[in-house]
Amino acid sequence: MNILVATKETQGQRKNDFFWAEEGELVMLPAFTCDGGFTDDRCGCNRSMCGIQSGKATTTVKVVATDYTLGELTHKVLDSRRAAGWKPSPGVALSEAKELVSLAESFRNGDILELRNQELRVRARIAA
Repeated sequence: MNILVATKETQGQRKNDFFWAEEGELVMLPAFTCDGGFTDDRCGCNRSMCGIQSGKATTTVKVVATDYTLGELTHKVLDSRRAAGWKPSPGVALSEAKELVSLAESFRNGDILELRNQELRVRARIAA
């Protein structure tokens, strides 16, 4: 299945890009975003995804093929949320994992993506 990972590729294309995650780290949508924020505000939570292990954000992610199972991905999401102080049920983690797979499967392997206005978009199409 395809998943989304943090990447430095195309960083700097936008003047407000940032990369604090680990290169190649599995990413997920943030647990929450600011009320009333907008995509290009100073906060950045409305345009970034967070690393599943580091909990740190990036504005650029890459679609990569993996041999993870949905169960493994669910456990990674569950562990990450718990490490951040959340108390998600396994069912919530499964829903998040399914959403991540669905998002990644909407794009081609190798695509570099950005989150804009709560929508993942292709920033660069790079053959994998």
